Amino acid sequence: MDLVRAGLCLISGGAYGVDAAVHRAALRTASMQPDRTAAHSAGGEGAPAAPTIAVLAGGLDRLYPAGNERLLQEVASTGLLISEMAPGSAPTRHRFLQRNRLIAALSMVTVITEARWRSGAQSTAHHAFSLARPVGVVPGSVFSASSAGCHRLLRETPAELITDAADILTLAAGAPTVVGVPGVHQPTLPVTVTTRPQDGLTEAQRLLYDALPARGLSSPGKLSGVAGLPLPKVLAELSRLQRSGHARSANGQWGQA
Repeated sequence: MDLVRAGLCLISGGAYGVDAAVHRAALRTASMQPDRTAAHSAGGEGAPAAPTIAVLAGGLDRLYPAGNERLLQEVASTGLLISEMAPGSAPTRHRFLQRNRLIAALSMVTVITEARWRSGAQSTAHHAFSLARPVGVVPGSVFSASSAGCHRLLRETPAELITDAADILTLAAGAPTVVGVPGVHQPTLPVTVTTRPQDGLTEAQRLLYDALPARGLSSPGKLSGVAGLPLPKVLAELSRLQRSGHARSANGQWGQA
């Protein structure tokens, strides 16, 4: 894959479908580069960048889905497995939604290749927007439900149209530097440390703030799905975020202040 050959690390969630295809392509491409393999065998400073990272929704000892266990073991040996959950933690729907914000935060560029009208991929894209990271979208057939979310992002957000690897590399060249992960190559760009609006918020408030659109407004019901929080909790925390100056409201719709 051209992105791995360019020295970039591909980050995904280890799930079936597109996630698995991304990890497999990265691992296969890395194995075909003799200089990477030789350097990795020797260790030390010449060791190659991790070609791919899988961010898990459960503990690192809970490789999920089970059908991808062997693939995730390969990712662990050649790339990296990452989780914010303690060992033994089961992957739940709420944790999958939480995991998406980590994928967005670790990535210079988020690329959506398939997404239904309501999907976890869209939540990842919105987390990226909240971090001011570029988002690219691969369009699909107008008759495909798996592309409905892609077209929605292209129509309703500042997402860029992606047609090939060159488009992604162009987005990456203009992306801000993110906090690095050991062993993961990233372009050398100036790093600016700033105070984030989320600082000082509770975990639930941070999840909800990340789900709020920076431009436009969203309903509490949609925010509940994106943030992975029950609707009563969303309504209570929205009021608190409004009082603290983090959220704005108009006609029952909400956005970042």
